[in-house]
Order: sequence, then C-alpha cells, then structure tokens
Amino acid sequence: MYLAIKDFLAPRLSLLAPLPNFEMAHRIFLNSITGIQNMREQALSEKSGMSKPNNEAKQSLSVITSDIARKLHAFALFINDHELLIETRISQSELEKSADLELIERARGIHNRAEQHISHLLRYGIQTSTLLEFKNAIDTFFESMPVPEVSPVQSKKITIQPPDYFRNADESLQYIDALIDIIRIPEPNFSNAYKQKRKTVVYNTQSVALKGTVTDAETKAPIKGVTIALVRKDSLDRQPLIVKNTAATGDFNVKSLEEGIYEIILNKGGYKELIITSTFNKGQLNEINANMARR
Repeated sequence: MYLAIKDFLAPRLSLLAPLPNFEMAHRIFLNSITGIQNMREQALSEKSGMSKPNNEAKQSLSVITSDIARKLHAFALFINDHELLIETRISQSELEKSADLELIERARGIHNRAEQHISHLLRYGIQTSTLLEFKNAIDTFFESMPVPEVSPVQSKKITIQPPDYFRNADESLQYIDALIDIIRIPEPNFSNAYKQKRKTVVYNTQSVALKGTVTDAETKAPIKGVTIALVRKDSLDRQPLIVKNTAATGDFNVKSLEEGIYEIILNKGGYKELIITSTFNKGQLNEINANMARR
C-alpha cells in the first residue's frame, strides 16, 4: 500500500509542493518506506532458518502476548468495548506462526492498550510490573532477531526501531490526506484518484476499517458531534458494536471491525436520522461521505 501511494504521488509533486508542510510530510513518508524495505530485506535473510535463541524469544513473547490479550479481552467484555474485543482476539498459535515483525507490531499494540487501561486491570492480573515484563519480552525478541551486515554509512541511517517506521508512515499519510482534502474542490479528479489508492489498506486477518466525513446537506459544512453507531445487519442482536462521534472537521474513523454487513446509523439533534448499509470485507478500507438533512 505504501509503495502504491509513493508511486501515485511521484509525478504529481509539483501540484502538492505549495501545500503547507507537504514536503516535510512527504520526506518522512519516503524515509519510513526505506526503513520498512530494509526490515523486509532483513526478514528475507532469515529464511534460511532462525537461531535457537530467536525461537525461544519468539515463543516467550507469543505466550505473554496471548496471556495479556486474554485478560484484556475479559476486561473488554466487562466494559462492553467492542473495538478492544476485536483487537484482543489473538491466540498463541496464531502469534507463533506470524512473521517476526508482525509479532512485534501486535505485541506492542496489546501492550499499548493495556497501558491505556492499567488503572482498571489489577483484578484481571495485569499491573505495572506485568507490563514491564511484557516490554522486556518485546525488546528481548527484537534484539534476538539476526541483523544483516551493513556498511558504517548505512548503519547510521538505520536509527529508528521497526515499529516506528510504520507509525511514522501512517502519521505522515494522515497529514497528506488532510492536505489533499484542501484541494478537493479545485482538483476533484486528483482528490478522488488519491482516495481510491488509499482504499487498499493491510489489516490483520480479522480486521477492516471505516473512515468518513459527515456534512450538512445544504451548506456542505462539516457537522461535529454526530453519533455514528455500527450495527450488524446480519445478526439478530441490534445492539451497536461500535459507537463513534464525529470531530470538529466532521470526520470519524473505526480502526478495526469484523467482516460482515453493517448498518451505519448517523444521528444528531436537529437532523434527520441517516442509515447507510455497507459490506465490510477483509483487507478493505470502506469510506463514506454522508450528507445529513435538517429536520
């Protein structure tokens, strides 16, 4: 996905260069891609076989990640956090079979989610010392990964830890998204083509995503505070799986969502309820631009 966006932007840089801070965001994006490519080359170099310490570290990290995920899953059930329920649906065997870098990413994701709720997790067997042990396991596994030989000049360039490359790429793309949205009206063809490129997003095997913008049908102004409820259309349970609210820009996003057919129900005082039906497939980013009519 990153390379597709890189290739799409390359011949259009003259159009984008005048936008505020575009060159900085684009440079961060390109540097992140280089880092990701270096990591993939390293992963390919491991195909001849992993060392015993690496196997042991991977198994240890898989065990603790799945254990923390199970406890977080129980907590998510209690607080009825459907997004967290999806993120914590991870098995030890699934982790052990995953690629090294994928395991690090998923372990860091679970660690970060546990940190967010640490004050409520003591009764679930998760405390500060547990997360410290978890972080040590992540670091130990990363350090056990074989490092390909590089020149002194190359080694100075590779200074960011693997997970940072993905985060930096995503954050820079989010900024580029916002910049391109600025020229949506004067450059509609370019804006629409870019959005189509951005629809191809890689998620884990049980997650997809949704993003959208809600505007006033008459004035086209963004609407803040719209309640977005997602309900499974193919289920007897009509309770919303996820509830979101739009930001001041009228935007909202859902980071993870199980596959299926959903009703996206939009509500805001003074506006007519709007219901959009959408099918979510694995590995696909759904995007909606909704116009709400006043009562």
